[in-house]
Amino acid sequence: MREIRSRKRNDETEERQELRKKILDFVAGNQKKVMILAGIFGAIFTFSLGMLTVHMLNRTTISADIEQQQVAEVETTGEIIKISSEEGLTIASEDISAKDESGMQESASAGAASGESNATAYTANESGKSASAGDVNAEAKTGSAAKSQSTSSKSQSVSSSNDKSSSGTAASSSGSGTASSSGSGAAASASSDMSGIDLSTAKLDKASDGSQVKKEETYLVLNNVSETTVSQDVIGEAPTGETEAAPKETESVKEAAPSSDSSESTVELPFDKKKLTVLVYMIGSSLESKSNLAANSIVTMLTGNVDTDKVNVIIETGGTKKFHNISTADHKFDETKIQRWLVDGTKLRFLGNAGDTEGNSMTSGETLESFLKYAKKNFPAGRYEAVLWGQAGGPINGFGYDEINSSSGQLSVSGISNALANAEMDLDLLLFDARLMGAMESGYALASHVDYMIASEDNEYSIGLNYTNWFNGISNDPSMSAIDQGRIILDDFIKDNKGKGDGMSNVVGAYSVIDLKALKRNTSDKLKNLAELLKAAEKTEDGRDHLRQAGKEAYEFAKSYSYDLVDICSFLSAIEENYKGSGKDGIDYEEIRDAAKSLKASVEKAVEVCRYVTPEDDGGVSGLTIYFPQHDTDSEKRKNMVTKYEDLSFSTSYQQLIKQYAH
Repeated sequence: MREIRSRKRNDETEERQELRKKILDFVAGNQKKVMILAGIFGAIFTFSLGMLTVHMLNRTTISADIEQQQVAEVETTGEIIKISSEEGLTIASEDISAKDESGMQESASAGAASGESNATAYTANESGKSASAGDVNAEAKTGSAAKSQSTSSKSQSVSSSNDKSSSGTAASSSGSGTASSSGSGAAASASSDMSGIDLSTAKLDKASDGSQVKKEETYLVLNNVSETTVSQDVIGEAPTGETEAAPKETESVKEAAPSSDSSESTVELPFDKKKLTVLVYMIGSSLESKSNLAANSIVTMLTGNVDTDKVNVIIETGGTKKFHNISTADHKFDETKIQRWLVDGTKLRFLGNAGDTEGNSMTSGETLESFLKYAKKNFPAGRYEAVLWGQAGGPINGFGYDEINSSSGQLSVSGISNALANAEMDLDLLLFDARLMGAMESGYALASHVDYMIASEDNEYSIGLNYTNWFNGISNDPSMSAIDQGRIILDDFIKDNKGKGDGMSNVVGAYSVIDLKALKRNTSDKLKNLAELLKAAEKTEDGRDHLRQAGKEAYEFAKSYSYDLVDICSFLSAIEENYKGSGKDGIDYEEIRDAAKSLKASVEKAVEVCRYVTPEDDGGVSGLTIYFPQHDTDSEKRKNMVTKYEDLSFSTSYQQLIKQYAH
């Protein structure tokens, strides 16, 4: 047996040796061919290894991009908002029937895949409906009752960042203006430098826990509901009597909020000094609790992809019974607290609480002052800018409405100025994302601490301002001038809202950038001179008739609310037209005309950018209003407004003229 195995092993050894010899003979005889084959196999192996390495690196990069692309999903009352770098902001309102709602959600899902979404702009209806002193605050940004549009309406893009960047701000102004090349270039840079981030998944959607929010609490502008069925929040004045209870879903949000970090910042403070810090003071009110408008605005801020190495954007929120949570926020919104946030790229980082909302009104000058001091200490910068977001009742009534502290009234323009003074903060730019604050009276009160003001003469239609291009622009160029920033902001607003009006004239905006230092410096004496001349003329029957007629002919904003705000340049033009001839009763009409003409020229020079657009591209307004009592205003309301007017920090001579004329 052993011999058999031994012979077998010997036979196998001989076979191997013979095979090895043949191989060596083949290699020796075909050395060149073997080397070529070896080279080919080596190249194939190296290429395969390289492809595997690239694939693994791509997977890592894609994972990082996906994390960076994470943007806001917000609890809503039935709206779906999608924001992307190519589409901008679009909105679809929920139909009341469950069937249509289901269809809308399916359509929205399909839109997310194809890059389209349904758009329904909710807009103001200025078709002559008169409003009493109890005007509903559900219209605070839109200004009057708005009609909801069906979710089956044709898809329409409310804004397009690509369009903004390619055509420039001049084109996006809808024929209204002449944006400078630097402004349009900034917009182009803002859109093109998004580093390829696809934000098409950003949306406001149903609450993540699947809970169904009450349809009956949907905002008035989304459903054409009778005013008696909604909150009696007043736009111009704080509501009186009992206020509505907080929506029930608010309690679930409170319970869901983590308690372990309820007041601790997730950001290490203070920051190093930057070139620019932007402060956003956001009084949510019913605009947020019923229609997510504050959350919507924050989403457009996040899509601006702010670079925190260059710019600080700080937000303070409060004054609402329900704040809708945002998925990229690292903390739950808590409407029982005044909260502070940092915009960090496409994420929202919690900075901490600033106190309970109960008893600490956001319309208090002290609350605003505290925020300003906090920002100055923790986010130092070479320049400061601010946004005041919320409802407004014009320069006489003031800014903001705190839904939690409903009896606290509104924050006066003097109160804003005092807060800036006490915080020792001067602003390069102050933007009112609110209606009716673009007034001479506002400008005079703020001029000591604000260089440029962006504000609207008119009601603020549709969804308000879109912050995406603006924030992306300053992130790329923190040194961008306030005027160029204003062009981006206003051109985007006009483009987003053009044709969305539902009133007789379909006005969609009257926003302006005003040089407040130039305004006060160059118009104070001229306004005083004209007011003194008109006071003397008003004491005569003929002079009084001319003044009344000039007021009637002036372009009036928010007419149905009887705020009696008229465009100042149209008012001055009407004065020139009515005080014709040499004059009567010892009054020199030519002197009045010259004074009006001189004042108008100074006002026009102080308004750096003005965007006033209807679908017909009508223009003719100056960018600033002034208060003038109208003949058909209710006598009690007029008396109340005149009393408030005397307390403003404004031209004493003009205030005396108003008091004399109104009595």
